Amino acid sequence: MLHCATLWTAKLNFMSAMDCMVKLVCKDYGFECNFVADDDDPTNVIVKFGKHTTEEHGIEYSKEAIMQFILRRS
Repeated sequence: MLHCATLWTAKLNFMSAMDCMVKLVCKDYGFECNFVADDDDPTNVIVKFGKHTTEEHGIEYSKEAIMQFILRRS
């Protein structure tokens, strides 16, 4: 049985290998904010979005939660 994190990592690695642009927009998650985290590497988007939401909105999302945001959008 594969662990969910293994499946997420596999999909994120696949997206990176395919040069897929990954994009998360703060407004899409209920914030009145124009911040956009986008990159060809999903890991960079996770870091940027997580840092922004923690510093600007006081909400600390886990890396797994942000991975879910990305996977649900793709």
